[in-house]
Amino acid sequence: MNILCNIFRWITQVTTPLSFWRGVGGGAILLLLLASCQQEETQLPAASDKGSIVLSFSELVTYLDVTTRAEHPMENISDYDFTLSGTTAEGVAVVNQPITLIDDVAIFDAGTYTLSVQGNATLEAASRTGLGAPYYSGTSVDNGGQATTFTIIPGGITAVRALLKPANARLTIQFATSFTALYKTATLTSGTREVSLLALADTDPAPTATTEVTAYFPAGTLTYTLSATARAGSHVTDIASASTSLSLAAATNTTLTLTANPVSGEIIPIVSGEHSGEFD
Repeated sequence: MNILCNIFRWITQVTTPLSFWRGVGGGAILLLLLASCQQEETQLPAASDKGSIVLSFSELVTYLDVTTRAEHPMENISDYDFTLSGTTAEGVAVVNQPITLIDDVAIFDAGTYTLSVQGNATLEAASRTGLGAPYYSGTSVDNGGQATTFTIIPGGITAVRALLKPANARLTIQFATSFTALYKTATLTSGTREVSLLALADTDPAPTATTEVTAYFPAGTLTYTLSATARAGSHVTDIASASTSLSLAAATNTTLTLTANPVSGEIIPIVSGEHSGEFD
């Protein structure tokens, strides 16, 4: 049909007027050929400069432990923000361009990119409120878990694997019995954030074992102040300690043990010399 259409264009545009062919009985044939050629042209698919990337819950993981290779799937993909950075097929730079996943699929311009993933504003706020919560971020990776780029092909579908790890740090606060025997409450203050670590009443018996509380903070240097309210009859005074700081690394747990001098009631913080392990 393409050859016939080309002949038709040559006949009607270059050589003989259409009225001539009607006169020699060929008008009906030319009109049929015209209709067929027009229909063929409208059915030809337009060239696409976009492709698709697809993520699946089985491949999109929140954490990959380098020792056990244990994978933990995302709970809700809508809780995360996805952006692309790289270069389009035309050489245009793309920087942190948000994309929307519908049924785990997103359509974007052809090119080579990296995918960045992080918890949305709601999850980030939750990670910084009260005791906090784990907050995840990550990027596109290869099968070995190493960061990598991927290519979107025009009209094609590219499978993309993302690896997320905790972006914040976990702090485990342990209250020794020497502390809870003298104090009924304890609060950690960092900037405008106040974290209640211990909330006992005078009528509550002193714990007979170490009390442990877990909180989450942004990675980096945590500058904080500890305050404590003395138990009635403990013969020590309330404490609003001076500010101190410790270093927290992303995806790791640090243990802070609080003891108290049984005579003066002075709080003695003891920080583990090394991060005590990664968490997921």
